[in-house]
Amino acid sequence: MNRLVIAGLVGILMGCLIVSTAHAAEETPWPSPVPNAKGQMDFPKRGAYPHNVWTRDGISGAGYFCEGLGGVTAAQRPALLWFYDHHLKAADEKNGTPFDTPSPYPHHAILAFVNWPFGVQGANPADCIPRAVYDTKFGFVMCRNRWQDTGDIVVSIQTLSTRGWHKAGSNGSVEVWGLGRKQRWGNVRNGVKHFGAAADGSMSLTGADGTSLAVDFSKASGADAMLVMTGPGAPGDKTVEAGGTRFSFKFLTAGAEPTPKADGDKVVVGGQTVVMKDGHIVLGKMAGPWDGPKAVAAAGTCLARVARLACPAVFLPQNVSTAGQASRATRD
Repeated sequence: MNRLVIAGLVGILMGCLIVSTAHAAEETPWPSPVPNAKGQMDFPKRGAYPHNVWTRDGISGAGYFCEGLGGVTAAQRPALLWFYDHHLKAADEKNGTPFDTPSPYPHHAILAFVNWPFGVQGANPADCIPRAVYDTKFGFVMCRNRWQDTGDIVVSIQTLSTRGWHKAGSNGSVEVWGLGRKQRWGNVRNGVKHFGAAADGSMSLTGADGTSLAVDFSKASGADAMLVMTGPGAPGDKTVEAGGTRFSFKFLTAGAEPTPKADGDKVVVGGQTVVMKDGHIVLGKMAGPWDGPKAVAAAGTCLARVARLACPAVFLPQNVSTAGQASRATRD
């Protein structure tokens, strides 16, 4: 093959790789989406392009996986692949658009060729990435109980409005999606000043506006999920007062909801207790912190991995925290 042709192909591939990586943190929603009844990605629409952000078509609504697989770490890659394989692969193959290429734009096919981790076995995201995360730069918070099906429970909050081309205005609404329902419950505004997360996705946070929120996935309360909130952003229904604090409760469960009862300075809900301490909501039963990804299959082969070794400066860190402080992921 002519050397100029080879050089041109390498240049195209490297250009796609750089574009893929530069936008990976912004465009890859790997911790968050839930599959809907049609087997498509679904998540609250925030920011630019709400008309097609999850359609996987065009430029602005496509490329989450063919781009994203080149912009995550080796430990995270099996999780992204698992989501695609379980919820989107069959539909893409049926439509003749394999490897996340339903968009008519040809560069997505090139990106899939560059970034797809051939030889990697997908793994449930719970084994690869934390179930609760906090973006220390833009104030985005997300927690979920599992990655499985349309019954997954996901709680997400955009506590700050962001600027720029893909700006996302926000009123701090707490989006609660789970058990087939989409709801909004309360608000947390102006950023986060305290954040703590557990391995099972449970979390406790306090916003700069003085609102505190705890999400309990332990099932100790008797519900699949229990949300507790205090402060100016808390809803006024289903409240219990204890220790001078008014707690608002929300439950997600297929059965009967448990009944919160005040007991001195704490609230008892089934086998769970809730108390206010040092300005934060504290759950009596809460799992320990996430201890990192489990061992996964070999990294496999993709051109992106080869290029990383040659051009490490291209790959940028992320501002994502699982325990209140930013952690910068080292690229493989």
